[in-house]
Amino acid sequence: MPERRPNKEELLELVTAVIDGEASEAEKETFFRAAESDTALTLALERERKIKNLIATRCNRAKMPDHVTNKIRALITSEVKFRAESQAQAQAQSHVQAEPPPAPLRPVNDAGHGHGQQKTTEVKRRSGLAVYRLVAIAATFLLASLLYIYQGSSATEYYILEDLVYEHFNNHGGNLLPVTFASESTAHAEEILNDDYNLRLTVPELQGARFSGVVYAEFASNFHTPLLEYTVDEGDHIYVFAFCMDELNKYGVLERDDVAVNRITDINDVHIKEIGGKHVVSWKWHDIWYSAISNHDGETIASMLPKH
Repeated sequence: MPERRPNKEELLELVTAVIDGEASEAEKETFFRAAESDTALTLALERERKIKNLIATRCNRAKMPDHVTNKIRALITSEVKFRAESQAQAQAQSHVQAEPPPAPLRPVNDAGHGHGQQKTTEVKRRSGLAVYRLVAIAATFLLASLLYIYQGSSATEYYILEDLVYEHFNNHGGNLLPVTFASESTAHAEEILNDDYNLRLTVPELQGARFSGVVYAEFASNFHTPLLEYTVDEGDHIYVFAFCMDELNKYGVLERDDVAVNRITDINDVHIKEIGGKHVVSWKWHDIWYSAISNHDGETIASMLPKH
C-alpha cells in the first residue's frame, strides 16, 4: 500500500515544528519537498520564521516583579479553595439526592421540585463561574508575562535575503548600477575584492554573459556586500549578489529562504524562487552564498553556471 501523503492543512500544521526543530527528518523532507512547488507553504514558513526572529531580537526577557507574581499566586490559591468548596457542595448535594429519606407516596410538589432544581442550578452556576475565573487568571498571567517580556525591546529589523534581492533589482528597473570598479576580467575582480575589501570569493563566469564590474554598496541597513553585474547579448542585465556566510551570521537579521537552505547541499545545487514575477536563483560555493536575478527565466540563469 503506498504511503499516504499529508494534505495541505497537515503540511501547514508542520510549519511551527519545522521552524522549532521539532519535526522528524521524514516530516522535514516531506514538507520541503512539497514547499518546492507550493508558494503558500514557503510563505507560511517565512512568516513563522519572521515571528520567531522578531520575538528573539525585539523581546528582552525581564524578571516579573514580585508583587505581580505574589498576586497571581494568591489568585490561584483562592481559586483552588473555591473549586474545592464547590466540588464538596456538589458531592454533598448528589449524596442527598441519591439517598433521600423514606417518605410516603404523594403527588409531585412543584414547589419542592423547583427548590431542588434551584440548588442544582446554583451548583452548576458556581462550577461555571470557577471555569470562568480560571480562564481570567490564565489570561492575567499571560498578559503580565507579555508585558514584561516586551519591556526594553529593541528596534532591530528583520530581512529576507531573497526579498531584498528582488527589491534592489525592481527598484533600479533591472538596469546596470554605476560600478565601484569596472572590469571585464573575473580574475581581476577577484584580486581587487581580496586586496581592497578582504573578500575571498569566486566571481562566476556565466556562459553567454559579459562581466561588467562590481558594485560594493549597502544591501541592507549597515550591511555591505558586492553586487556582480553582467550583460547579455539581448541587452538584458543580470545581478549576482555574493554573501560571505561568516558576515551573514555576524549580521544576524538577514535570513536566507528555508527551502533554498535545505535544498542546496552540493556545490552544483541551485534553488529558484519566484518573487513578484521574477526568479531569484541561489547557489552556494564553499562559504559564499550567491543570489542572482534578471528578466530571464530562472532555469536560463541556472544553465549559465559552470559545473564543478
